Amino acid sequence: MRRLAALVVLVALTGCGGSEESAPEAPEPAGTQDPRALYEQAVRGLDDVGSGTLDADLEARLTFGATQTLTLSEDGAFNGLSGTDFPDYALELTASESSDGDEELTEVVHLDEDLFLKPAGADAFERQTGDLVERNAEVYEQETAALPPGRLPLLALTPADWVEDDLRVDGEESVEGAPATRLAGTLALRAFLLDLETAKRNQFGLGLELTQDARRLLDAPTSEPDEATISALVDEEGRLRRIEVALAGDVGPSTTGVGGSEGLGRVEVDLTVALDELGQPQVITAPDVPGA
Repeated sequence: MRRLAALVVLVALTGCGGSEESAPEAPEPAGTQDPRALYEQAVRGLDDVGSGTLDADLEARLTFGATQTLTLSEDGAFNGLSGTDFPDYALELTASESSDGDEELTEVVHLDEDLFLKPAGADAFERQTGDLVERNAEVYEQETAALPPGRLPLLALTPADWVEDDLRVDGEESVEGAPATRLAGTLALRAFLLDLETAKRNQFGLGLELTQDARRLLDAPTSEPDEATISALVDEEGRLRRIEVALAGDVGPSTTGVGGSEGLGRVEVDLTVALDELGQPQVITAPDVPGA
């Protein structure tokens, strides 16, 4: 899993901070605004969603002769996501790499003043104490100060600048039985790729570090991808419920030795984040700890 470590640490466990600003005004009904305004309003509202569930999936495929697939998923629930208070959450983080077939599952629960961790390969949760618990609170404060408004809950990602000027309404869908507006357009490539490294760059939480091959998508003339799309689903209340990114492009010969060093390679990234049960209190309980 060595190569996985360089790409797969996308999630910031405490990357769900809000702002100390006053609550936003009631949103206009979805569909009555222009697409860009609707998207920006929905993103700003992420800081005060309160409670809900998160389902985030990242898949990256690196092809240089052979194809290597790296995947990361984060599933969980959260309460109290507003302002600077550290929210309660229960998360499962899964990471895998196609080259070895291993899947690593890490579980984390934060409830009131307690933090519980079940590392990959462990049989049971452990209650965290002392410096680690304090460090989590410090990390949360750092994120609140470093990240701009509009963070995806429990992720150190701020998608406000991920869209180009061609964002459009692309139909209607249903989310949890209610109508929602689908927006679609061109992905702002550089903003998205740089945002993936936000946590790493600011040295908080966990963060993605682009491989040298993936980083070539930032550099001309190989920065013109053949796919760079983004779509978002906004519900009747103007809340962001899903965001999907698809990115694919050819890059020069591999700098990391994957599949040899001759010829072009290819980098593909797919990211999906879904938010459900927003505003509905979640049941988060302390796990059993041996010997407690």
